Amino acid sequence: MMDDDAILSVRRRADVRAVADHTQTDASAAHAMVGFRIWRALRALGAVHGRMLVTGVDAHEFARLPRERVQAWDSDGIGILVADIPPEGPGAFDDDGPVEESLVDEPGSVYDVVIHNAHLADVTFHDPGLREHLLQSHYLNLLTGLSRTIPGGFLVALMPRDVLDDPRYVVREAITTLGDVLGAVRLPDGALRNIAGCDTPTDLILVRRRLDDETPIQTTFLQVAHLLPAGDSRDHEHLNEHFVEYPERVLGTIGARPMPGGPPRLSVRASGRPLGDELRGALHQIVRSARRRNLTAGPGARTPVDRPPRQPHQPERPRPQEPDIGL
Repeated sequence: MMDDDAILSVRRRADVRAVADHTQTDASAAHAMVGFRIWRALRALGAVHGRMLVTGVDAHEFARLPRERVQAWDSDGIGILVADIPPEGPGAFDDDGPVEESLVDEPGSVYDVVIHNAHLADVTFHDPGLREHLLQSHYLNLLTGLSRTIPGGFLVALMPRDVLDDPRYVVREAITTLGDVLGAVRLPDGALRNIAGCDTPTDLILVRRRLDDETPIQTTFLQVAHLLPAGDSRDHEHLNEHFVEYPERVLGTIGARPMPGGPPRLSVRASGRPLGDELRGALHQIVRSARRRNLTAGPGARTPVDRPPRQPHQPERPRPQEPDIGL
């Protein structure tokens, strides 16, 4: 039996390898598919004008714009992209020329749509201290994103499942003071990068920033359910009550994954059906529920950008349909 130092060493080596594999593995096809589905949902909710802020790995895929439109990158490949939300129609999300200075993100700016793809969201970390450190970072980014969303606008975040399953609900409570959680969809293990170490479930969370005169909706988003412990372990996992209320929004079968030197972790085994189809169905349900409660985009063009008229620099071309990522 390994002692504590040996267990810690195993955990650290596993985490280092997982981060390296995450960095080296291309997830752009999966991100493009998720981005396609996000914008279909946002369009249905009335997000058809104004500005968007997109941050994270493959920010351009979530914005559905060419990579050259990303204004800034950091050493981890995290991008920042600010752009007008294009009008609807074929080719609307194609390249529309060079980036104007007026579109560069500035502190205090607000946006009609904010999309954030959390860094290392799908990595299965073994070190509890590192996992907690990243969780706090994800919380900060989630709150920052919502604070930069204009009332009547939308925040969409791709986050590790720890954000929703954490039994400490103080951050989720802070989110509900500003906005209404329209719903969440849990993607299965390996949905973004189907490799060992990058196979933790990830959650797609949709939040609408509340207008000043609106009443908060009732939600199960704050609480978590206790899952039965695995084997003889005295530890147990948690599952956000939202997925207890809407089990069809978990795109797979919930189970437990053994972890070296620690308790099992929650996993979601894929159903084998095309992930894009399952995501479409779950988002359709969320959009239909939001529209029934009038939780759509606020009125008017709320964050216009003054841009000089220009001539198109290339013929319009249709955006390819949803990519097939073979899941």
